[in-house]
Amino acid sequence: MANRQRGAFTIKAGKRRLTLRLTTNAVCELEDFPGANGRTWEQVLKGIDQSRLKDVRLFFWVALRDAHPDIASDDPACLKSIGDLIDDMGGMMGIVKQVATLVALNAMPEDEAAEVPKTTRPQDGQAGTGDGSKPTH
Repeated sequence: MANRQRGAFTIKAGKRRLTLRLTTNAVCELEDFPGANGRTWEQVLKGIDQSRLKDVRLFFWVALRDAHPDIASDDPACLKSIGDLIDDMGGMMGIVKQVATLVALNAMPEDEAAEVPKTTRPQDGQAGTGDGSKPTH
């Protein structure tokens, strides 16, 4: 079972269960991976925002690298297999939730997340934007 405390989670691709985890080493290895064609992690993330499937495949290469180096190998031809796994997960539409979950798990450590306020609701006596808001002057 994947350790969510370490930013990992398990997905199902066809009949396979795969553990995804974003690691510093895998992100660094991306820059030297021939299949990345010189793309940086920042470019990959921007490409995902623009629905670039090549960047989605690279994202999964990074995410699979830690637990599945046999799938996310040093051989650029492995990207085809990763594309097949993405198809097994439902293609682009099927992986949107997995990408979002993985990014959220790795965005900040849990102890820091606990410090983030759960609400931005105004304190008593402060003006808000709802029907019951109080004026500030």
